[in-house]
Amino acid sequence: MLGAEKLPTGFRFCPTDDILFWLLDLKLRGTPDPYDPIPDQIDVYGSHPQNLQRPENLGGETVENYYYVQRRRQSNNASRPGRVIADGSGYWKSSQKKHPIKNEEGVIMGDKMGLVFCLKGKDEKGNNLETKTHWLMNEYTLPIPNGSNFTQLVISSIKYTGHVQHEAQVRSIEEEQSDDDLEFAAELDSALYPF
Repeated sequence: MLGAEKLPTGFRFCPTDDILFWLLDLKLRGTPDPYDPIPDQIDVYGSHPQNLQRPENLGGETVENYYYVQRRRQSNNASRPGRVIADGSGYWKSSQKKHPIKNEEGVIMGDKMGLVFCLKGKDEKGNNLETKTHWLMNEYTLPIPNGSNFTQLVISSIKYTGHVQHEAQVRSIEEEQSDDDLEFAAELDSALYPF
């Protein structure tokens, strides 16, 4: 895991919103926590979220991955971030309004917004289709003091909420093998005992 070498063995990073805002604030001030396990500036908008899975996630258990993300604008003058992946086959769509997160004293620490990954496609008539996937993202941004509504550096957490496909693939391969074994055994039986 990128950044995991900074953590003690057996440590699992399950941060609260408070911790994420604190880490983001330290990073933006130029004084990052030396034990910060979040990888440096990954372009999560550049590829399909499945390609962002870390090696420890490929074993079947779905975990939430955290990334520092340098956002880009839709265009040079736009105040909205561009969230279309590089090959144009999908994009991150807002699924919740941005809502402020407050600490125990009621002070706003930052904003959190939910997004869902959608695939682009066309139906048989050539109409554009949007297919929502099971990939979800939460985007954490700090309040912007100068009144702009665009933050360059954010923390994104990405999680797959569907069924883990790896297990289904293994089951289907095992079933195919057992069917093939039965057919082979029947052929061998008929060859050895033709009567």
